[in-house]
Amino acid sequence: MSAKTYTAIIEAIKAMDAPTTAEELGDKLGISRVSVRRYLEFMENRGILEMKPIYGKKGRPQHLFKYVQEGN
Repeated sequence: MSAKTYTAIIEAIKAMDAPTTAEELGDKLGISRVSVRRYLEFMENRGILEMKPIYGKKGRPQHLFKYVQEGN
């Protein structure tokens, strides 16, 4: 993991008014959704972010991420 990318993602999600998806953050930062998702899951596993799945009518659920607190 890159410290520069980690910082960009955490700062962007802190600035969001509402929970966001990896796709939205990736578009905002110019980083692939898959890469952003990896960082978000890392942060979620450490209690920095909260993840909530949103189930639609079909297909895979979207995952919304919300900033909770700086590292534990």
